Amino acid sequence: LSPTTSPTSRPEVYLRISGMTLASVDAEFRNNTKSVIGRLVGVPTTAIEITYRAGSVVATVIFTSPSNGRTPTTIAAELVSIGSEQLSQELGVNLVVTSNIPNSPSASENDSDDNNLPMLIGIVVVGVVVLGLISWGAWRCFGQHRDGWETRKSSIEMKIRSKQFEIKGMQKEAAAAGTSSVPNTPAGISTPGGITVGDTTVVRNSSSNANLGATHTSNQAQTPASARGGELAAAWTRHFDDDTGRPYWWNSATGESTWNNPTLKI
Repeated sequence: LSPTTSPTSRPEVYLRISGMTLASVDAEFRNNTKSVIGRLVGVPTTAIEITYRAGSVVATVIFTSPSNGRTPTTIAAELVSIGSEQLSQELGVNLVVTSNIPNSPSASENDSDDNNLPMLIGIVVVGVVVLGLISWGAWRCFGQHRDGWETRKSSIEMKIRSKQFEIKGMQKEAAAAGTSSVPNTPAGISTPGGITVGDTTVVRNSSSNANLGATHTSNQAQTPASARGGELAAAWTRHFDDDTGRPYWWNSATGESTWNNPTLKI
């Protein structure tokens, strides 16, 4: 509770007592306070009026009548001049002495406190605003950093996927390049052994190879070119390799196989 200083009000001395509640201010404490103050300023207790207010306990001391040629204002000023430390020792409590007496040290101090209150409030408000701005800036910085990291992360993941597809394509090409020139033979077809010349397998059967070659040569000599081309084209059939999926052509008459379409040549 902060007493209000007013030059027209009666002189009052305020004892701001800490560590006490209004419930703990009993009759003994009230009587003892009056006795101590009366002894210190030389005034009978009957001329002293003390009221107590709740919250942080404030005892308001009022001198109701002059004493020994001194006015109540003079007596109140003498009580204030005794000081907080001595009064605390005399009463056995922690207190701070202030008053509404103009031009007294306590009144100036109290006025100064009241004048400083708006400044303190302003400082607190400015501090809150600055803290808010710092928090907002930190949040924005973190948010931008997080967004940038997410973008970089997505870009890196896309590059990794692209590289994975590229590597898989290279692996397939390497596997295709390393596969035997003789494609996988369809079920039920026996592919004769041979050696590879380009994309075509030259058949080299053991016993019947010479006879087949002779017969083939003979047939070529006796058959017109157009009929011979049709027969050769009919002998080739297209199949697909099991490992690579590539199409290849197999000659049912000679057992020859090739990656290139031989009917285009015929």
